[in-house]
Amino acid sequence: MRMTGTTVPDMSRSSIQQLVQLNNAFYAQNFASFSATRQKPWQGWEQGVRILREHLEEQSCSPRILDFAAGNLRFERYLLEINFAKAGDMLALDVCADLMRSAGEDLGVRTQEMDIIAQLLAGKTLFAPQQSNSAAGLSPDFAPDIVCSFGFLHHIPSRLLRQRFLQCLVEATKPGGYIFISLWDFADAPASNTCTKAEAYTKRYFEEHPQAARKIQLEVDDYLLGWKNQSDAFRYCHSFSVQEVERIIREISPRASKIAQFTADGGQNQSNHYVILRRTL
Repeated sequence: MRMTGTTVPDMSRSSIQQLVQLNNAFYAQNFASFSATRQKPWQGWEQGVRILREHLEEQSCSPRILDFAAGNLRFERYLLEINFAKAGDMLALDVCADLMRSAGEDLGVRTQEMDIIAQLLAGKTLFAPQQSNSAAGLSPDFAPDIVCSFGFLHHIPSRLLRQRFLQCLVEATKPGGYIFISLWDFADAPASNTCTKAEAYTKRYFEEHPQAARKIQLEVDDYLLGWKNQSDAFRYCHSFSVQEVERIIREISPRASKIAQFTADGGQNQSNHYVILRRTL
């Protein structure tokens, strides 16, 4: 059963900022143990990259890739292992510079620190080629063939901010290029009690933090998840229903057309929705 959340359509800026602070504190305290569980490639990447190969087969050069919220660069590592792209043609962005930088130096992938949600809240463009390329040491004509983001959209509080982020992904992609994203659907995972646990953790957090309960406004399908049975390790996550994924595709369709949509990962390959879009405008 999914959590209904509040019926208020738009999350307040104060709620967004407090949820972002909660997540930043969680990863600052737990990034090592979290990263240790995020080493293997996701199953969905294999299927998605196979589709992208088919669409890029006429391109003679290595595809240029921009990865938002790249974390420990395991997607970049995977692309290098399967010879899909060259290290010099990839740019990884993340708020956790230390985690990203160490992996980037090992792989030869360029990295750039970016607080994506802060940029969104400020109404700023996430990737302006000339300015961003100069800061990352890229050539001025670096225009991404593929813009991707995995395991991040569920951490962006508010429907409107997630919508803005997706618009930024399209804007960062060159015309005719591709957007490749994952959307976590833990609340509907079959044969799983993740939703029940999420509801329990959310309830517990607000019981233990009554002041936060008065200030934080959650939207539909928003939860506060725990981590490894730790007593005070909580992070904000949004679960994407099938209906919401379809709505997202419709909202972005004027500027990007759907190339592929599938589910993968988890025990029954249904934990993540994957969507591949092609920029049309």
